[in-house]
Amino acid sequence: MQIKRVAKETPRERSLNRHELVWFLHQLAGASLTTNTRFALLLSLMLAQRSGRIVEMRWVDFDLEDQIWDRSGKFEKNDNPIAIPLSEDVLSILNYLRERQIQKVMAAAPARSADSKTLSSPGQYVFPGR
Repeated sequence: MQIKRVAKETPRERSLNRHELVWFLHQLAGASLTTNTRFALLLSLMLAQRSGRIVEMRWVDFDLEDQIWDRSGKFEKNDNPIAIPLSEDVLSILNYLRERQIQKVMAAAPARSADSKTLSSPGQYVFPGR
């Protein structure tokens, strides 16, 4: 049985204008946000992705050499794979966040890091939470 549509669906097409972008970036720079929140919002804007997708980003989904974020379909409503190209600016942010996480891991367990012959891992998520 199919339910009759009450209203016609209209796709939303909205983008920020120049003044809204400038306002957003000023607010982002001046806000009392954590570093992770600031970068998550910035990446959401730069990659044109919803904030929920940004905070779910995993390091394993990135190919930093080929500059691709592989969203393999498991998070998509329609199960279609998506490969998002990464700009140099996005790569700079990701490399900074990765290095920052590795330093935190090494600081938390300096003895284990010193004994390890392999490079430390930043963890599973780009934006680890509690």
